[in-house]
Formats: sequence, structure tokens, C-alpha cells
Amino acid sequence: QLRDRAMLRRCVWIAVAVIALLSDASIGSSHDNWAVLVSTSREWLNYRHSANILAVYQQVRRLGIPVHQILILLAESHAANVHNPQPGTVYHQPSLRQSLMDDEVRIAMRGREVSAEGLIRLLTGRQDEATPRQQRLLSTRASNVLLYMTGHGGEHFFKFHGNDELTSRELADSVAQMWQRGRYGKIMLVMETCHAETMFAHIRSPNVYGMASSREDEDATSGSKSPALGVHLMDAFSEETVRFLSELAPSSNATLSDWVSRLSFEALRSHVVAYEQSTAQGFAQTKVTEFFGGQRGLDLRPEEWVTGD
Repeated sequence: QLRDRAMLRRCVWIAVAVIALLSDASIGSSHDNWAVLVSTSREWLNYRHSANILAVYQQVRRLGIPVHQILILLAESHAANVHNPQPGTVYHQPSLRQSLMDDEVRIAMRGREVSAEGLIRLLTGRQDEATPRQQRLLSTRASNVLLYMTGHGGEHFFKFHGNDELTSRELADSVAQMWQRGRYGKIMLVMETCHAETMFAHIRSPNVYGMASSREDEDATSGSKSPALGVHLMDAFSEETVRFLSELAPSSNATLSDWVSRLSFEALRSHVVAYEQSTAQGFAQTKVTEFFGGQRGLDLRPEEWVTGD
């Protein structure tokens, strides 16, 4: 009798889970969102670039993207930099009350591993067979992918470590390969650098959304500064983006257009550029959480079925 009751309970859980999945499918919500968050700069004075990425990480994790589907690439571990007066910490607010580093932060690649070639291989899936899972983007045609890059750059290039570059053509070719290999359904490219708009110049693949922190003829600007650390804590674009994301719940209906509206010239001292290439829905119809969230929902499995990552 106890066995029959256990079987009945499992059948009920399965039925509820199927109904939930069908309901989610009917409204087009995504449960396979991936984020690749990249800081391309070294040196203590570029502290803000690590903080940009770690602050965005905290928000996308809070909004529902699973930790194992967020890949953090840091060209410099500023938490371990010899100039850091508080080793093991990275802050994004002048109060320096809460570090962005915690036990949930998993760095997929760091230091010299973070290169233009390394990023291209990660995006396209053309990595060595020995590459560990935590350094792989295991997205599919059913996935929404967020690529968020921050660092120094110029017209048609993004600089890595000061002596390596990802060009706008290489970015476009990588996205094209991703589409051809079924590695995304929709992709959002966020470029935070000087002259960021030019990184979209050669994109021709479908279902591509983009946000650039500056126009073709503009520099990007830094945000808040910490007198105690002697560095800027974030760039203005990421600072305003994180502030916007922090106001959202995982179930938020805020759209990409709402995000654009928050990124004013007065706050950033540059003009953001919203980009779309062959998308079925525009910025006004696309929820922010389609890229920056994951809608985890309820875990409908009996306790004994739940396993770790």
C-alpha cells in the first residue's frame, strides 16, 4: 500500500510538471538561457571592468540563469591583485560594504586564457576535446545566449590584454558559425567599450540583438570612483544597467526598450545604440529576462530526485 501511494505521488508530480512545461511553452518562455560575461582588461586601473562583469553576474544569477550556465571570463583577477588593499574582494559601490565575490562565483577562464581566440573557440564550440565542461558553452538552437563584453577598444576591434584584438569581422563570423552549428535561437551582444557600435558592422546572422555603450564616434565613460581604492568602480553603462536590472523580478515584463530608455546620455555621457538583425520581435516586444533571466520556476521533483549540478 505504501508503495502504491509512493507511485501515485510520483505520478501526480509528473503530471504537474508536464502541465507546467506545456504552460510555459504556450507563452514562449525560455528555460535554456546562457550568459558569457567577458572582461578583457588587465592592470589595477582597469578594476572597473572586472566589477562590471561580476555585478552583471550577480544580477543574471538572481534573475534565474543557473550558475552552471553562466561563464565568467576575467583577464585579470582584481580580487587577487597585489594593489588590492582588501584581498579577495571586488566592489561596485563606493560604500565598499558588499563584495561581488562570493562562494557562488565560478570563473570559467582567467588571465591569459582569456583571449580573442579563446573566446571565438568557446562561442563556436571549436574547443579541444580535453576542455573541461565549465569552460564550454553548451547551448543549442533552443537557447537564448547573452554575450556581455567590457574593456578597451576602438573602431572595429575589442582589445584583450592590450596586445590582442577581436575584430568586428571575427565577431560576425563567430556569430555566423554559432547560427550554422545550432548554438543559439536568439543572441544578445552587449559591447561596452569606446566606439562600440562598430562591433556590429558585419553582423548578418538572424535573431541577433545588440546593445552598444557608445556610437561609432564616441568614447565610453567611467562611472563611480572609490577614493579608498583609487580606481573607478564601474563604467557608466554597466552601472546604469545593473541599477536597472536590480529593480526587476524574475517575472518582470520589462522590455529591452525599457532598458534602452534608462540609459540616457545624461547618465552615460555617450549615446547607446540598440541593434537588431533579422529578429522576429523587436526591442519593444522582447522581455529583458529573455536574455538576462531564466525563470527557474518551482522544482517539481520529489526530494529524492533532486541532484546537484
